[in-house]
Amino acid sequence: MQRFFVLENTTDFVKSMKQYYIDKEEQRKFVVAFMGKHGIEAKQYIVSGNGRINQPFTERNANDIGFRIAATDEDIETFGAFLKVPCKYTGLRGFKKRSDMLKEFANACIAENIVINLHAPRAGDYFKSICWGGVSRQWFAYEGNNYLMVESEFLKKDDNPEGFIEIKASEFYQHLEALEAADEEGAK
Repeated sequence: MQRFFVLENTTDFVKSMKQYYIDKEEQRKFVVAFMGKHGIEAKQYIVSGNGRINQPFTERNANDIGFRIAATDEDIETFGAFLKVPCKYTGLRGFKKRSDMLKEFANACIAENIVINLHAPRAGDYFKSICWGGVSRQWFAYEGNNYLMVESEFLKKDDNPEGFIEIKASEFYQHLEALEAADEEGAK
C-alpha cells in the first residue's frame, strides 16, 4: 500500500530528518576542512566506524573510526605509505589504523562531536503496522511543509501516526513537481 502525508513540524520524524541533514552537513564541512588542512586532494570520501548510529563517538571508540578517500595521484605520492590498497568495490583507499593521519582524524572527529555513522530515519519505525517489514519512502520539505510518501505491503489504511495528516497522491506530486521546478530554476 502506498500512502501520502503532510507532516506537522513537531513530529519526531521531521525532527529526526532535519537533524540528519544538519549532521550530514557538519560532517561534510569537517571532512572538507580536514582534507584542505592536510593537502588531501580527493573529492570523494567515506567516513565510517564500528559504533553507534547518528551519535558522535567517544574517546573509547576512536580506534573504530575509518576514513577512506578516492586518492588522486598526488594523494598517493604524499600519503601512499599511510593508505591501504584500494577497495575492489569502491576504489577508495582507507588510511591505515595505526597511521598518524587516521589517529588525528579520529581525535578531531571526537573533539568536534562529529557524527560518524549517519543514517536517515526509517519511516517504518513510525507506523505500527509496518514494524520490521520492508518500506520505501520519499520525504521532502517545500514552502514550510513536510511531505512523506510511504510504501509497504504491510502498511494498513488505519495506521495514522500522530502529526501525520493523510493527503491525496495528486497533492503530494503537485508539491514535488513545484519543488523540482523551483530547483531547476535556481540551478540556471
